[in-house]
Amino acid sequence: MNNEQQNEIFRKCRPDNADVLMINKRIKEQNDPTLSYAYRSERNTWAEDFEETLRSLAPYPISYDVGSVQGCDFSEFTYTEFPGGGIWADTQSREINCRIMENASKIDGGELGDYMSEKFLENVTDTYKLNAPLEKYYDHIIFMPGHNLLDLADKEQIQRLVQEEDDVVIKPHPLTDYDFMRMLASKLGWQKVLWRDVSGVDLLLNCKTVYSTTASEMLILGAALGKTIYNISVFSAEGAGVYQPISRILTIAQKREGKEAAIQKLKNILACPWTGIVFPFTENPEENMKKFFDKALEMREMYRPLSSGRGKLDAEARPHPEKPVRK
Repeated sequence: MNNEQQNEIFRKCRPDNADVLMINKRIKEQNDPTLSYAYRSERNTWAEDFEETLRSLAPYPISYDVGSVQGCDFSEFTYTEFPGGGIWADTQSREINCRIMENASKIDGGELGDYMSEKFLENVTDTYKLNAPLEKYYDHIIFMPGHNLLDLADKEQIQRLVQEEDDVVIKPHPLTDYDFMRMLASKLGWQKVLWRDVSGVDLLLNCKTVYSTTASEMLILGAALGKTIYNISVFSAEGAGVYQPISRILTIAQKREGKEAAIQKLKNILACPWTGIVFPFTENPEENMKKFFDKALEMREMYRPLSSGRGKLDAEARPHPEKPVRK
């Protein structure tokens, strides 16, 4: 099949979310007078501008902000915003994404890693416009995921934290509806739940301990800032969080080797040219994105399944009849 035929298939048989764009969210927000939650900030302006270039480089169909649900023989890519004003492209295979980041974290970023980390931290801002007044700062904060991934947060862990450590507070995601906030407050304590529209980054910069899930960028930012980070995701479901390929590396490194080790691993990832993460301050973002797609296809070839299961043979298997007991 030649490229022209392949492109024709892409045009006529595209995945359901292939035409959804990052910029569409901002346009929708700007034209929706009934919007009852926070508007997006200007943080992702560069990423929105780079979106068209990214999509044009993808060798397979690519969709914005969808979960990675395919195997190692993936046939689609996805992308989303990344803290620091960047954009992150990854495959539809969570396993491949984890392996790419794991490998990148082990390659010394050197001076480039130091530079990328410095610029990354200079550009840390909220994803949304959060202007609610903040009366005080807190040392220990649980940053909850958005309404579509609330079940990712381990409720048992949260209840234990709130009961055993009375100075822990909860910061709801800006897109949390009132009913859930009311439920949180009535169950865990009205004094424990902060208003959703206070700045998460402001709280993060001034806290000591960050509790969050793999769906939140707060674990990444917390590690970069030298905060103590804890993953409170439900273990069996934490692959649903988009940032899991990175947050797993940082939480494990901090727990085993300390905060500086986690910071270094993040520097290595930010400096690596084939992670799929690029920023306004990346020297050649288009070239780096090409390297990512090449690396992703290389990993696909390395890890795609080469065998199949036993299928109906196991499903229809019957135990051998018991031998009659002789009297």
